[in-house]
Amino acid sequence: KSQGKVRFIGLSGMEDAAKMKELIENLDPKPDFALFPMTPTGSNFPATDNPVYTEYASTVLPVAKQHNVATFCMKIMKGLVGESDSSGATVTSEELLNYALSNGVTSALIGQTSISQIKENAATANAAIAKKMSRAEMRNLEKRVAHLTVPGELVWTRKDYHDGAVV
Repeated sequence: KSQGKVRFIGLSGMEDAAKMKELIENLDPKPDFALFPMTPTGSNFPATDNPVYTEYASTVLPVAKQHNVATFCMKIMKGLVGESDSSGATVTSEELLNYALSNGVTSALIGQTSISQIKENAATANAAIAKKMSRAEMRNLEKRVAHLTVPGELVWTRKDYHDGAVV
């Protein structure tokens, strides 16, 4: 970066929020951005074949903000949209995107397969920006999806998962 060969430097991780926090605190120069998962399953992630999926919202977001590091979240919908929550209601893309944006991330990266999904997500993002979820609403969503964090339930937490792979 100091030689002008790259403009931005970032971090990406899915397994260890504490390690990402440590890197943001200790790297010099600081990274420009950090990319990590953000779902309402949070610290409910089990230790499956070790890695442990931990809570990025409470661990990484505060230190990233302190060091002016942009935060991009991923996996906000993967394995959750359309699933039944603890009451039998369907988990929606709208509430998952709103949850991520309400946590204060800079941006959310969402895999989309159609123009209609792009339009729907843009409208949802605009609505989420206008009215963030309250802490109580966020905790309620976390409780509703906690049962989906049993080992291997979320496809991207499986040991054999690779992005882009057909599962």
